[in-house]
Amino acid sequence: MPTLQELIAAVRSDQVERDAFESVCSSASLNRGELYNRLALVIARDFEKGAMSFELADSAINSIWAMIVDDLSRHPKFAFPELAYAIYEAFDAGEWNRGDGRDPVVVYTRPAIGRILETATLAGATED
Repeated sequence: MPTLQELIAAVRSDQVERDAFESVCSSASLNRGELYNRLALVIARDFEKGAMSFELADSAINSIWAMIVDDLSRHPKFAFPELAYAIYEAFDAGEWNRGDGRDPVVVYTRPAIGRILETATLAGATED
């Protein structure tokens, strides 16, 4: 049975699997939304620190987002993880070139991640 730290390591390498996620939810007594938010924060913090490239962080958050969408359809009482969604949107904004010669990661993703992390820190979000 994987631990939360093992799941975080899997997220950092974009290797998270549904079974590991399910196991950690059970063993750590976290609800799905809380765990999605924690994992998304890991991605955002690692990206901000330069420990994850945009490409790796974007891929990892897209993997998390796919599991969230699946949970939305499978679990009628699933609490939507607002923080994870905000982080997903920040990375999504950096995925496409708008044809103006500016780097969308620099113009959109980095500032959005900075604002999200500042707010999360003020709110006392868990540091992993």
